[in-house]
Amino acid sequence: ADAAPRCSASGGLDLLRDMNKPLHLGAARIEITPPSAIPLAGFAHRQGAFERIHSPLFLRALLFSQPGSPGAGPRSALLISADLFCWGSDLASAVRESLSEALGIPPGAVILHGTHNHSGPQTSRLFGPSLGAADGSYLELVRSAAVRAAEAARSTSEPVTVERGAGRCGFGINRRKPENGQIRMAPNPDGPADPEVTVVRFRALDGAPKAVLVHFTCHPTVSGANELCAEYPGLAMAEVERDGALVAAFLQGCCGDIRPALILDGEFYRGGPGAAASIAGDLAREIERVLAEEMAPCAPGALRIRRLKTRLPLAPPPGVEELRRIAGSPEILGEWSELLLSDPGRLAWPAVLESTRLDLAHGLGLLSFNAEMVVDYGLYSRQVSKGALLPVAYSDGMLGYVPTCRQVEEGGYESAEAFRYYGWPAPFTPAVETAVLRHIRRIAAAAPVNPREPDGGASLYNAGARGSPPARGRRGRRRR
Repeated sequence: ADAAPRCSASGGLDLLRDMNKPLHLGAARIEITPPSAIPLAGFAHRQGAFERIHSPLFLRALLFSQPGSPGAGPRSALLISADLFCWGSDLASAVRESLSEALGIPPGAVILHGTHNHSGPQTSRLFGPSLGAADGSYLELVRSAAVRAAEAARSTSEPVTVERGAGRCGFGINRRKPENGQIRMAPNPDGPADPEVTVVRFRALDGAPKAVLVHFTCHPTVSGANELCAEYPGLAMAEVERDGALVAAFLQGCCGDIRPALILDGEFYRGGPGAAASIAGDLAREIERVLAEEMAPCAPGALRIRRLKTRLPLAPPPGVEELRRIAGSPEILGEWSELLLSDPGRLAWPAVLESTRLDLAHGLGLLSFNAEMVVDYGLYSRQVSKGALLPVAYSDGMLGYVPTCRQVEEGGYESAEAFRYYGWPAPFTPAVETAVLRHIRRIAAAAPVNPREPDGGASLYNAGARGSPPARGRRGRRRR
């Protein structure tokens, strides 16, 4: 495995003061299995409510805090990871307000993360019906569970030490395959991927493990069955948690174009919950291997939260007459046009990328995105932060897929089709990459980006990130 970045203990007078302020952590886990059968999210081929329960769903809360300056209260930040498709933008806002009121922390100090589980319920009313209908009573169950988990986590808060290790799992593969001038959803072993498994362990001062964060990058789409299932992330976390009070929370990376490598005769196939459990076992064994070896200690640092919003460029939306003309079309085209006609305000929706940077220790933090980011953006985030920040997609809302410039030019599901399922009026333009890279540099880089920097200051083609495409002049094989 690639060596995990050593957590630095240098940084001047501010750092020396911070080193005397230990990180405190409280952690809790609450079940969020629906009490009755409701529709699942993520696949258009499913019809009706789920047919059976393979495994329960859980929500895990980690409340970080740190003593403040004399006369000031402690700084706090809450991370929630749930076995959900996402936190819909409409749900996330309400949940963060409830958590803010319950804990007395700003809404901006909350990160709501979904593992992108395609075998869990829908959590947004903003998407097209093909992605699954949200159930109002279940949304309230999730909101209430988040508050109860956060309050339970607060009651267990204690000083902790932090350590980090890394491993690898190879079951994720790029799913954008160029063929005959088009992009097909098929295995592309030549495309970029991110096989690294990052494990962060928090220990009480007596050495007892308290919580684990696991970061990995692959769509949880092993099972296509109409069965409720925690998918490989939740099943792996349950395996890691099985021996005690440890809370293990999964963090999904930028897996927009990464899929489980279930391949037969060169094509993808879907398994069932049993296949998801098998892959979860592979991941759990790698996590346990990392935990059993010596991990890199992370020096204490200031608990810091920074947020950034950037508007991304959309192509011009269709006119009302065009939408009326295609309203009777089959499948997603007709569904999308009817959705826009029923809510014309969507035609002017701004596409706003939102990120939260949460620094937990020196050389260790999280960088969240409210979108399905493709893997290149995750690799770039690691590069510009020198490995300090773990890119965490599917957090605090759901913008849909955010592709690269080349993916927009190539077409394919992520860049030219998926926007309709999420109810957006148009796809992104090729300029989306410039906007996203600048966004990442502004919040992730150690030094601030010059606000006068012209557009085009960097691109994924010359960034040098692992797995990034060749220079613009060479049209190398690329993914879907």
